[in-house]
Amino acid sequence: MGVYTDSWTSMGFEAEGQVRNSVFQPYQVNPELCLSPPRTPSSCTVSGAPRLEVTPEILDGPQSVVLDQSENRMYVQKAILHTFV
Repeated sequence: MGVYTDSWTSMGFEAEGQVRNSVFQPYQVNPELCLSPPRTPSSCTVSGAPRLEVTPEILDGPQSVVLDQSENRMYVQKAILHTFV
């Protein structure tokens, strides 16, 4: 089982950040949510403020499989360019 997260505040909505942080706080990915973190793989895309959506215990723990969304996108873009150029 994987746990996937996204940013609580999207680009262009930064003014709503404090309100969104308080509203979404109960949905933070943390050890209590994962029940048994060492056995629960945790995959997440790293947003601008990953410590809000995911606690350090989960993000940096041995079970973590953090995916750098920008890096993955780069390879897709390179493949598209290679195909059409």
